[in-house]
Amino acid sequence: MNRSRLTRRVVGAVIAACLLVPAAAAAHTGQHGADDGHLFGTGEWGKIELVGQLEVSGAADDLIADVAAFGNYAYLANWGEADCSGPETGGVNTPDAGAWVIDISDPANPVEVTFIPMPQDTRPGEGMQVTHIETDKFSGEILVMNAEACGKNYKGGFMLYDVTNPLKPVKLKEGFGD
Repeated sequence: MNRSRLTRRVVGAVIAACLLVPAAAAAHTGQHGADDGHLFGTGEWGKIELVGQLEVSGAADDLIADVAAFGNYAYLANWGEADCSGPETGGVNTPDAGAWVIDISDPANPVEVTFIPMPQDTRPGEGMQVTHIETDKFSGEILVMNAEACGKNYKGGFMLYDVTNPLKPVKLKEGFGD
């Protein structure tokens, strides 16, 4: 089977899986700005323990847009630079937006293992999930990322990556659905 047909089948399977997610999973309208709608704890300290932390390379303040976890890996969506300058600077490929892949198999010592760059004029926003897909032609984990359009080329939609081997993500589709 050719790669295009495989990609269409995987995209179809991901869309079907996304349609099965209940509407209740959508973000609450009060999640940004005021306190209304936020889920607050009891206020008692000591019930949550910081196990580990990591400063990822190239992270700007307040620009991690989302996180997804699957198995021993976490995926952090990096919005990149706030001005959407794109990953090309003077003809040099310097990606600034995308997703870090973090090995969390040892929670006390998380390790940044790779970075998945987004195309120019695209930013990952809030909306990222890893799911297992089983079809006749594909079996593995798929990372689905929201792609916010910005800049002169204005590429949006969503991105699909095969992260069955999180150390070597493979782009399956970009800018689909917008």
